[in-house]
Amino acid sequence: MSGVAATATSPCQTWALLGTAPPYLRFVPGPAGAALSWPASATDYSLQVADRLDSVNWQPAPGTPIPEGNVNNLTVTPASTPQYFRLFKP
Repeated sequence: MSGVAATATSPCQTWALLGTAPPYLRFVPGPAGAALSWPASATDYSLQVADRLDSVNWQPAPGTPIPEGNVNNLTVTPASTPQYFRLFKP
């Protein structure tokens, strides 16, 4: 994704927010696990995993991403409990 811009105007002031949209995390389920991918340009983000979305204890995802073209790919195997993944920028 490219840059993001938003503008809000009131009778007295105008506010503008400029920035870059966060990278996407793609999830493709398969019979032996799931394939996760995200833009290779997201070098300042790390892939994390937790067993709950509201967890305060997110951990680095296991495995090493494989760069392929302009994306990073990581295959994860099913776990006995739910797993949630996110890209995190410190």
